[in-house]
Amino acid sequence: MPESRVEPERSTPSSDRRIGGGSYPSKAGGATGFDVGDAAGPVNGTARTGSGSTHYRSYARRLTGRWAGVASPGPLPDNRPRAWPARLSRPRRSASILRLTFLGTASSRPTVARNVSSIAVQRDGRLFLFDCGEGTQRQMMRFGVGFAVSDIFVSHLHADHYLGLTGLLRTFGLQGRVEPLTIWGPAGAADTLRILIDLGGEPLSYDVRLGAVEPGPVLEEDGFRIEAFPTRHTRESMGLALIEDDRPGRFDVDRARALGVPEGPLFGALHRGESVELVDGRVVDPGSLVGPPRRGRRVVYTSDTRPCPATVAIARQADLLVHEATFDEAEAARARETGHSTASEAARVASEAGVRRLVLTHLSARYADRGGGLLEEARAVFPRTEIARDGLVIEIPLPPDEDRPVEPAHPVTDAT
Repeated sequence: MPESRVEPERSTPSSDRRIGGGSYPSKAGGATGFDVGDAAGPVNGTARTGSGSTHYRSYARRLTGRWAGVASPGPLPDNRPRAWPARLSRPRRSASILRLTFLGTASSRPTVARNVSSIAVQRDGRLFLFDCGEGTQRQMMRFGVGFAVSDIFVSHLHADHYLGLTGLLRTFGLQGRVEPLTIWGPAGAADTLRILIDLGGEPLSYDVRLGAVEPGPVLEEDGFRIEAFPTRHTRESMGLALIEDDRPGRFDVDRARALGVPEGPLFGALHRGESVELVDGRVVDPGSLVGPPRRGRRVVYTSDTRPCPATVAIARQADLLVHEATFDEAEAARARETGHSTASEAARVASEAGVRRLVLTHLSARYADRGGGLLEEARAVFPRTEIARDGLVIEIPLPPDEDRPVEPAHPVTDAT
């Protein structure tokens, strides 16, 4: 694959996050202290399911970029909405949100019931778009996901996955956006994406950065990362995985109090694995107070692809696999010809990877209204399957402390 590259920067806004292995200085120091709610137990009695460790080779390159647009126009009037600045650090939350909203679930062209490809992915205060097909901005308004997007990932350069960019970027400008935006695409996508950014005549009111990615970590944040992985389609394409770090083990609040540890910063230090000294000179070791690490969550989105081992590898024990299912088995030859998957092929990938849940998307117009027999085909192989619809919202709960892996099925061969 060609080396990752982006164009030279015009300006360099500061950030608290790392991109492609590099880092930027922090612009604002968000609170990151211990939250007793996390140590004391589940929040609101939420049921939880688990995810698996990564099975994909990690490597990343530092990416620099060109920032398009003009200087910030300053603060908005009081009566104008402003989203969270996309690159400010935010406080940690004990009950972390991981939510997917399906904005478009059709392949190639929209239907009455389905728009073309896009998924909004929210992880706490961060909002990402995975693909941005035509009409995505209206779907964002329709389903209430908001416009505080910090990064847009374009999986490949087929029109139904990126034609919504121009209108969305112009709407951001009309709303007075000043926060920078990063658009990621496969190597070689920069020229096409730059044309879409520049359409419309007037300069944008905010900076837009282009990043070319290769397999491996693309974006790293406090507590999670987004990785790209190669898929098998008719042109260069990539899938995406949001992978959380392991969480600290359960903190025994009652035992800590019994040992005389005062609530506050010392709780946090112990939960992070640090020994603490009390005012009477005793040293408390965290080993007796903190349980084993708890797995983070994992969500995998394939975009357009044939079944392939790379998907199985990165989706191993994932909480959710979003896999395309453009055709049914009667159209298996057509699926091979066009670089797509059938519903049963997607189910076999999910079964081998041992995922906890499979959602099918990117449906051909012939199945668009109710999914035809796609769901039945898939469930015959992998019962924990459902078909996405526009507006479907899926929240991924935190895994339970005792989380057993899902038994994988037979291997998936490298389909052609």
